[in-house]
Amino acid sequence: VSDKILSFLDTPEVTDMIIRSLKKTSFKESKIVLSNIYYKNKEFKKAYKELKKNKIETQYILDFCSDLTLSGEYDLAEEVVTNILKSKNTDSDTMEKAIFNLAYIFERRTVQDVDPLPISGFFKKNSFLRSEFMKIDEDHLDPLWEAINIYDSLLTVTQSVDANFRLGEIRYRILADLDSAVKNYENIINKKGNRKLVKESVFRLIDIALSKGDLN
Repeated sequence: VSDKILSFLDTPEVTDMIIRSLKKTSFKESKIVLSNIYYKNKEFKKAYKELKKNKIETQYILDFCSDLTLSGEYDLAEEVVTNILKSKNTDSDTMEKAIFNLAYIFERRTVQDVDPLPISGFFKKNSFLRSEFMKIDEDHLDPLWEAINIYDSLLTVTQSVDANFRLGEIRYRILADLDSAVKNYENIINKKGNRKLVKESVFRLIDIALSKGDLN
């Protein structure tokens, strides 16, 4: 329904009419659509306000936070995830996802020209034989160390495979710490829990071997 309504927003007049109609309804679904309209119009704070005011499910707000991060709206994304972490109603599983989101925000603040990969780690492109080193903003490295610390803590406390993979990516593609990255990728492969990340880790190990000139 939301996608169909968004497809009608071809003029400001139509957009205003739909917004007025949605504001009059009390259904949560209509407030989500209204938030999506604000987001489409790059009114990100209004989009978040609608979700927060109408107490939309935390998982949806986490997805909203991920979208903000991929759109480069780091300050608001950090505000959103911080509010989730402060909430007394946040369960442990959601708390872990929120912490992961926070680490990813810090990571993205530092990295330049990074592919817009989903936070889940599921790649849009196959990384086989593609050793891309990420560019970083050397004047703003603090968020990267914050990200590393958070991923490392998540890995220690929850054995998070996603955190393990992000650490491997940072160490390989950003810090060029190949030996440490190998340990992260091998750990993921040995656990055999997430097939997609296992597959990506295998490709990364091949990439690293090629970059070292180790073809045996």
